[in-house]
Amino acid sequence: MAGYLDSEPALDDCVWQAVHATPAVDLFTGLRDWRHPEAARPWGIDALLAAPGLSGALFRGGVPVLDDSGRPLKRRDFDALPRERRADLAWQKLFLDATPLCEEARAVLTAIGLLQLNPDERDLERHRAAFAHFSFDRHWARILHAANLSAVTTLCDPLSPLAAKAWPDGGAPLEPQVELPGFQTALDLGGLLAWDAARPRLISLGALKKTATGEIDKTAVAALLRFLGAWAGRSQALYFAARWCSGFDLGAKHHAGAKILRKCVLPFCARHGLALLLVFGGRPRQLEERQPAALDLESVVALGEAFPDNRFIFAGAGAREREVLREAARRLPGAVFLGGAAFGADLGATAPGALAHDAREGLSALGAGFVPFCSGATVPEQLLGRWAHARWALGRVLQEHYRALRRTGWRLTEKDVRRDVAALLQDNALRLCRRGGA
Repeated sequence: MAGYLDSEPALDDCVWQAVHATPAVDLFTGLRDWRHPEAARPWGIDALLAAPGLSGALFRGGVPVLDDSGRPLKRRDFDALPRERRADLAWQKLFLDATPLCEEARAVLTAIGLLQLNPDERDLERHRAAFAHFSFDRHWARILHAANLSAVTTLCDPLSPLAAKAWPDGGAPLEPQVELPGFQTALDLGGLLAWDAARPRLISLGALKKTATGEIDKTAVAALLRFLGAWAGRSQALYFAARWCSGFDLGAKHHAGAKILRKCVLPFCARHGLALLLVFGGRPRQLEERQPAALDLESVVALGEAFPDNRFIFAGAGAREREVLREAARRLPGAVFLGGAAFGADLGATAPGALAHDAREGLSALGAGFVPFCSGATVPEQLLGRWAHARWALGRVLQEHYRALRRTGWRLTEKDVRRDVAALLQDNALRLCRRGGA
């Protein structure tokens, strides 16, 4: 057979080209839904510098962040400052007073460079002036092209007031103010599983009768199924998503969220061919929700085995959760592991080394049968730095694995490499999001 990559340099070059040339699908972001006519859509250099991930870096290392009078700021006081002021402080402390070595700061410089601006420019006002020349629609197209993304998924919460305004009277969505290519929607059911808070909201929306009891009985199940059907159609959801913080026992008999998951969400997903993304760990929605010490692997596996017709996407807030979920995905044929971004307090802020670690452990446990990265981006420009760094990390790890494979005597072709990279960056995600599965 012709076309073998018979030298390490040839193999490394093939991997590098494939990783950077293959369009990717971003399965999970924190970007605002562009359909919402009243939603603030932060973008630009100030939004990038004031984003939660970078702001978190300001308060590490023991060096205080000072206000205008020289007094130390607490994180909550910093978050209450105007965006431009937060950007000024982030720029001063992370880029001027120190070398921007941390992942979050380097990602900002990568984004600036990919937008064909000068990453070595130290004057923040000049960066602001450069961004002022961008219109958002053209800027968005430029971001998609530079990050080489074919689709970006944003979450829609059907219980939020903004969502109700975007789909008035339960009808078709309003026409967006700006037509943006590449945006897709996933339905966020995290609020629905927090039943005590969700129930009055469903009543106010007319989805649940005022006379309904607080139990997840047949009447409530029927109402929830109608609600899910309406929103799946309105939003054209690629998948459903929920964060699971209320104890890791997914089979708890007296847990309202677990009942909704088992009686409503999973049967609906199976019937309509929708995948369910479960994010384990992170910060609870409600104060009364407890956070267990460790994720129970057997509970996750038991859920998958109880619903063999469902497709699951498993993501974890921390390294321990991700380790357990990789094993769950290895044991369950209908589950796929989603790595790369931390789903904790600073949405999408990636822990040092997490990209390479998730890719390395995922390839070892699952081959090319997982999704190594999602950005968790909360502002559009974060897509640039995070995806560029993810491609670099994935490329290096793939090179390591292919070299180890070559040492066994197995020979690789360019077609092999491109097939694997396509599976990791887009095909696995597209298969998960295809209604009815594949």
